[in-house]
This record gives sequence, structure tokens and C-alpha cells, in this order.
Amino acid sequence: MYRETGERPGSETERSMTQTIIQEHPDAAPLTAVFIDVLKQTKRFRPIMRPWRRKDAHGDGDLRCIYCKGLIAAQRDMTAGRRPACAALVIPAQSGGCVSGYDNVVPCCIDCRAVKAARDLLEWRTDIDDELRARRLRALHASLNHVVPLTARTAAGAETVLRKRWEQPRFRVLGNVFMQYGFLAWPAGSLPSTQGDGLMFVLQRTFGAVDVSPDRVWTVFRLPRESWHAAAWLFIEANALLVKVDLPPTMAIRFPAWDPISLPDEHHGRWWVTLSADVWIEDVVRYWKRMALARRAARAEINE
Repeated sequence: MYRETGERPGSETERSMTQTIIQEHPDAAPLTAVFIDVLKQTKRFRPIMRPWRRKDAHGDGDLRCIYCKGLIAAQRDMTAGRRPACAALVIPAQSGGCVSGYDNVVPCCIDCRAVKAARDLLEWRTDIDDELRARRLRALHASLNHVVPLTARTAAGAETVLRKRWEQPRFRVLGNVFMQYGFLAWPAGSLPSTQGDGLMFVLQRTFGAVDVSPDRVWTVFRLPRESWHAAAWLFIEANALLVKVDLPPTMAIRFPAWDPISLPDEHHGRWWVTLSADVWIEDVVRYWKRMALARRAARAEINE
């Protein structure tokens, strides 16, 4: 059989692999190693069980777990039939949630707090009532959010863009793009169950990402720098909080960040800026007001 084909099985695959290796930038391996080393030194968020202390926020007379509605109480007010109350975040701090906001910090029982852990409420439970769903949206409104494209044009348009993102669970991703390659990474298994497989499939098939995960702790994808911003925006629109990873100064000299002069979409250049929703909505409104004033001034100058 080998004589008929003139080649042995697997040779096409081997040639393809050889071509891939030839096309790979010589800095691919060292840059990947440096990026992964920075990831391993990144502080991991570990949920801390904090007791409930805010007497004025939700009242203490009939305090109930915000999730299971069971009776709870602060340690000083414990009575029969009540479980200890602790403070929980609807949107985790690691995903941009405000740690002091009224809508984000809620009383719950220690059992629900332990099971929910550092997940968005929507990732933990989909059968939440309208009141809790509205609280989650208010919490996201006050949380850190990524830029809204100026094409939203109005306050209502900007709000629609944000709410579309918020339909999905909020999650945390780390990344950056350098002169050679870009990276997107997250703790293994931390992507929302409804989105994880789809996002990784698109990364590889559409954006040319390569899985360079070093172990079972981190999932890491390396991308061509030209496709990185579009891939990063895919994650942002899926409601990721994309956190910028900077290399140590000595490594940043060898592997500088890639900051292109222009991108097809202006908001791609502001991917790393995170602010509350109100600020981004005002940013859109203010931009189009300036544009309207500029056009009005231009018309007045022509008429003169």
C-alpha cells in the first residue's frame, strides 16, 4: 500500500505540523512561558465567609436568606430555628462586583453562601424570582463594566448594549496582546457552563487560537495579535470581565504590549478600561452631543 501512494500514513499530518512550526514566531515559546509564569503568580480570589453586620440594610426582625428564604440571624441575635447569617455578593468581587453596594451585598445563610461560592447568581441558579433578578441587574449596573461602543448613540441604546451582555453570567478572564501574540486565560473550569465550550470552539476555529494550557489549574489560549482584539470583544460581549495582564518590567522590554495606532472598531482600543455602567452611558451621550454641536458649528460657518 505504501508503494501505491508513495508515502506512509500520517505524512500529511506531519507536513502540516512542520508548516505550523515554521510559521510560528521564534518568540512564541518564550513569550508563552513568561505569560504563564505571570498567571501563576496572580493572586487567586478565595471567597471569605463574612458575618452579616448591616443592621439598617435589610432589617433584623425577620431576616431571611436572600436565596433560600430560610430564617437567619446575626450571631448576637441567634434564636431557635435560625441559622447564622453571612454577607454574600450577588456579583463576585473578582468579576467586578462592588463590595459595598446595597444591591450587591446581601444576607444569606452559610449553606447557600458555600454552594454559590464565587459565581454569578445566574450561573448558580437560573430559577431566580423577578425581585432577585432585578437586584442582580442593579448590582451589575454599579459594577465594573467594559466600554460601550459609540454606535449605541443614545442612553437607551447604551443601556440595551449592557443589558444584552448581562443576560449571561458574569465571569473573569485575564489577557493582553503583545507585539508577537495575544493571550486569553482563565482558571480551569471557571467559564459559565452554558458558554464555555462554545467560546473555546470559536476561539480556535474563527480566531486561530492555540491551546497552550500549562496544567489543570489554568486554561490559556494564544492567538495571533491581528485577531486578538476581535476575540477579546467576543468575550466582553459574553459578559466577561477581561482583566489586563502586564508583564514584569524586564520582560516588557523584550515583549512589549501591542497598541496599534488604529483598529477597525474604536472601542477595541479601550478594551481594558472598566467603569460603572452610568459612566459608559454618559460617555456615549456626551460624544454624540459633541458631534451634533460640531456639525451645527460647521453648518453655521458655511452659511457665513
